[in-house]
Amino acid sequence: MFVDSGSGTSWTLYPTLRTIGHTGGAVDLVCFGLHVAGVYILILPAFGIVSHRILCLTGKKEVFGHLGMIYAIISIGLIGRVVWGHHMFTIGFDIRTHNVVHDSYFVVAHFHYVLSMGAVFGILTGVNLWWGVITGCVLSKVKMMAAFIFIFIGVNLTFFPIHLSGLKGIPRKIVDYPDYYL
Repeated sequence: MFVDSGSGTSWTLYPTLRTIGHTGGAVDLVCFGLHVAGVYILILPAFGIVSHRILCLTGKKEVFGHLGMIYAIISIGLIGRVVWGHHMFTIGFDIRTHNVVHDSYFVVAHFHYVLSMGAVFGILTGVNLWWGVITGCVLSKVKMMAAFIFIFIGVNLTFFPIHLSGLKGIPRKIVDYPDYYL
């Protein structure tokens, strides 16, 4: 990474990235670091909570068998590789596409849909599952279903229009927008 930056060579044909010494190795490290933080700290515990909920609902002693766990681990590895490849591919976009996909509200909506809401719904599943064990009170199934539907609709009504705003090119981190974005 340091040799690439210091010698003026580059891993990409994209002129903007070549001239600022933006190395591919640095992008690899950043994408890997952010992916590890997002997946292993937020999403995988939520997957474990949901798997435990499935275990309790079905009455089985184990969620998956040995072969199922092997397939699950291989699938997580393949999905991680695709996500890494996706981030590496988006680095070389043209300026217009780069601005729409990276510097707009599309990023905000995508992050909240994929990472935040995946973790939040997993945590709410755990609260629903373990509330009776922790407090001794049983939650009403009708109220819990109504709360889930309310939150699900609220999340989609909040973040789906933000996707559309991002695809229109509305930039993030701006205090006051010009009238042509309205």
